[in-house]
Parts: sequence; C-alpha cells; structure tokens
Amino acid sequence: MENQEVDQKIQRIIQSNDFDSLFKALSLKSENTVKAICFMLAKLAYWRELRLKRPLSSKDLTFLSKIAHFHIVNKIQIKATGRVKLLPKDIACDKAQEYFIDEMTRQEVSDRHGRKIIIPDEAIDCIYKDEMTGRHTVEDQYYRLYRARRLPWIIPTLKDSKEIYFLDKPKVCCREFFYIAECAIPYEDLNEEKEPIEKSHLSYFVVLARRKYKMQTVEFITAYPMFDYFDLLQYMERWQPFEGEIKRPGD
Repeated sequence: MENQEVDQKIQRIIQSNDFDSLFKALSLKSENTVKAICFMLAKLAYWRELRLKRPLSSKDLTFLSKIAHFHIVNKIQIKATGRVKLLPKDIACDKAQEYFIDEMTRQEVSDRHGRKIIIPDEAIDCIYKDEMTGRHTVEDQYYRLYRARRLPWIIPTLKDSKEIYFLDKPKVCCREFFYIAECAIPYEDLNEEKEPIEKSHLSYFVVLARRKYKMQTVEFITAYPMFDYFDLLQYMERWQPFEGEIKRPGD
C-alpha cells in the first residue's frame, strides 16, 4: 500500500512536469548520474530538433539515447604528456610540417577494429584553416597554431579511441569516421594565445578519417579540438555509433 501511494505521488509529479520535485521524491543515490544523462540527451535532442525543424519522434529519441549511452560507455581520456604532449607554444609552420612528415606519415596505424589507417602526405593541410571559408588552404596566413600543437594527439586517438562514429555521404561516395578522445593537458603546457578558452585543462579531440565506397583503405583527413562540450554534442547528434564495418551493396 505504501509503495502504491508513492507510485501515485510520482505519477502526479510526472504529469505536472515538475522534475525537481520528482528527483526529491525518488531520493535516488544516483541522481547526479541520471541528471547528467538527461542533460546530455536534452542537448542532443535540442540540436536535432533545430536541424530537422520538427518535433522529435520516439524513434528519434531512442536513437539519441543510444548515442548518449555510446558516448558515456566508450569515452577515453588521453594524458597529453610525454610523446603525446602539446608541441611548443611557439612552434613555427616549417617545424610543424617537419613533425608531420617525420613522425606521422611513416607510421602504420590500426584502430581498435583492426582497420589500417593511412596518413597521406597531402593531409598536412590539417594544420591550416581558412576560418572564413572552412577550407584547408596551405598558405602561411592560414597556419593555425592550436592545430599544429595537437599533432601528437592524432595517432594515439586513432589507435586507442573506442568512441568512433560514422556518417555516410552517398553524394561523394564515402563514409566518414570520427574518432573522439578527451585530452588532459598539464597546466604548464596550456596555450597562451588570445583565446581564453585555450586555458581549459581538457580538449575534446576529433580525428576525421574517410573510406570511399568499394575501397578498403581508410585515410586520415584532418583533426581538430573541441573546446566546448555543447559544440561536441552538436556534432554528435548527426553521427551514428560505429560498432564494426557494415557492408554496403557492391562493396
């Protein structure tokens, strides 16, 4: 009888959408965890609803719940120390190029699914970015220090990340893969550029690779830090969790 009364009370609270009272009534020991998951799901739902410009269906929310669970279960943290530490704060463009050629293009990289990933010479454009057009134009004025300093994170992320997503792009006949890692940076290594967000102790790091349809080869394309968790969730809303290669007709 007591449990039935509690259930009825909780039902009334749910109908009133008073979630603060709901958590208080439940007295959950795992309340903070539940709230964190609800928060993540709400942000994912917000970005999807904004993009689709319609109310979300139960199917949409079920899929977003899968993304939230995949993110929580598979996220990894890389300590940006030793060989994985940020490159020097004043590293020049030519030195960053040397690092890319000497330390990255000759490496044999395999991810956790056993797929070999090639780092081609032309991917050196990952340290350049025209912020106006979004293009990776290899010219001195587009050299980006915050990208160059994070070159040592790319291979460890490709090798160790369990949090991998994919996005099919039929118009260009390819599938893109997004490898995610959370990188912990020692305070003394933080960048001292104008951007105050660089003072954060963590960066969410995204490494993008691509496989053309009917091809087995996966190629590294670019990599970039995400300094804001909300921005990361906005990207994740569009992706699908990768749990192994799915054969397409004709592959």
